[in-house]
Amino acid sequence: MHQLARILNNLRQLEHLAEDDGLADAAALIAATADAAEAAIRAAPGAARAAAPLLPPAPVRRLRSVA
Repeated sequence: MHQLARILNNLRQLEHLAEDDGLADAAALIAATADAAEAAIRAAPGAARAAAPLLPPAPVRRLRSVA
């Protein structure tokens, strides 16, 4: 469980770097992967309580305009 939480943290960092670099498509793909990792952590039997201190609060998604 701790490994998934570490991966989630790394993915969120990569997402922010992609956003800062103006790579909206890459940021969206990384965010979707991070969301899947977070869902896996929360869905694991008995893991939600054990991993709760490791998981950040659910991110607030900003709406992006599609050009």
